[in-house]
Amino acid sequence: MTQPRVRRPLVPGLAVVAMMAVLTGCSDGAVTTTGTAPGAAAQVGDVTITQSKVDRTARAICDDLEPQLAEEGPVALIQVKQYALNLLTARAQAEQIADEYDVKPDPAVTRDLAQWKTQAERVPEDLRDDFATAMNTEALLSSVLTEAGAKALADDGVSNPSQEEVQQAGSEIFATWADNADVKIDPRYEAAVREGVLQPTRTSLSVPASKRAVQAWAQVNDRENASPEYVDSLPTSQRCG
Repeated sequence: MTQPRVRRPLVPGLAVVAMMAVLTGCSDGAVTTTGTAPGAAAQVGDVTITQSKVDRTARAICDDLEPQLAEEGPVALIQVKQYALNLLTARAQAEQIADEYDVKPDPAVTRDLAQWKTQAERVPEDLRDDFATAMNTEALLSSVLTEAGAKALADDGVSNPSQEEVQQAGSEIFATWADNADVKIDPRYEAAVREGVLQPTRTSLSVPASKRAVQAWAQVNDRENASPEYVDSLPTSQRCG
């Protein structure tokens, strides 16, 4: 029996950022953002996330959200691309942390992945793996940080740690990993990694100089001041929904 579908927030990366903020307890911290190799959206340690991967994942998410967008209205495609990049960046970090600490995700992560695949009926078949893998990120990250946190405490001689202690240890691992790794984000996505979390940022490269640029920036990064007319003015190729 298929589980009920979850209505996901459309603010880019909101669900993952909120989840990781809870896991890591992060606030302001080191920022990693710089140029990447041609065709790369991000370089996360040893993992290259290509622009085409972000595009495919964003397209799959758009297809999956079609009924919700039909009800609530379209969103700017850059929003969904930031959301996709957020998921992919977090997953790359989780996978490398798992390798570094020699831990394996809980079997529930595999079940979660299978469930996302069964829920992807609106996503084109050639994009379903991209979609399910991205949406499985929260389950993977939570499991890896729990396992890595428990192992780190055991290595430090802590026996029978509380769940809170395990979560705190995992959060510290996640928050410091990106600071120690080589993480690069293509400036076009206007995002930076702060203590492991990909967040929208406004840099000197993206300070808007025109009214339309201000509207574009607000649509992605300042939802309270976003103009509902802005999305409607975008060409179809730059909209989702």
